[in-house]
Amino acid sequence: MKPWLTDIPDQLALAKILAGASFSCGERIGLIVSDNAVEYMLVAYVEAHKRLVGKTITKSDWENKKRRFESLLDYVISQCSGILQYHDDLLHFHEIRNSLYHTGKPMSVRKEKVEEHVELARNVFTELFGIALTPADIEVNVSQIHSALVRGTRSISAAVSFEKRNGLVRFSTDAELNNPDAICLALYGFGMEMLRAPTFDELRQSMEASGVSLTKPILSSRLYDLRRKGYVRNGDRSLTAAGRKYVQRNFLLPA
Repeated sequence: MKPWLTDIPDQLALAKILAGASFSCGERIGLIVSDNAVEYMLVAYVEAHKRLVGKTITKSDWENKKRRFESLLDYVISQCSGILQYHDDLLHFHEIRNSLYHTGKPMSVRKEKVEEHVELARNVFTELFGIALTPADIEVNVSQIHSALVRGTRSISAAVSFEKRNGLVRFSTDAELNNPDAICLALYGFGMEMLRAPTFDELRQSMEASGVSLTKPILSSRLYDLRRKGYVRNGDRSLTAAGRKYVQRNFLLPA
């Protein structure tokens, strides 16, 4: 599954976890999260999956349609008739979501209602992207997210440390790194410390400060490889969600 698609089953799993949690706003936040997953997948279908903007719809028209959920849904249905069967249910749940999100009253819904919407969203996902997303797949994500929450946040101090130095970010680790791993760590640290993506020169100099010296052509080539792998974004030099997970899984120890 492409990195930009993994966000959807993660959100649906999180919605189920929230709906089953023993606190007052769990069901309400769960439905908001699952509805956000639906809106995200509708936009992703047009912009990332089919890349229709500038082809079958102008950029200005698309921006207008995205502003209202119903017009967004109608346009996607015009391109993927398979989700027409879900039109009324999607609108119904979105109206509930709006009531929960915008009201100042402590409104909520039943857990079963959230799970019904997650099931609806799962079916829409399969229709849009041609990828079977089964209830078992969602449960795997539920287990993974639950385990991550139980373990708590991860600490970079045990395996890797980062420090700002003269506008750069230096990392230190005892782990044996190949060049792509070193680039991922440098990008991760820069994002953590500077809250932005580095320029090409900032990345190269940050790596040199960390003891990893690469020529510009080699660094460019390794960045290209990481983009193809889905770890670095195409638009800048920041890690994707998959890239961050890779760093966390392989180099960051539980707190």
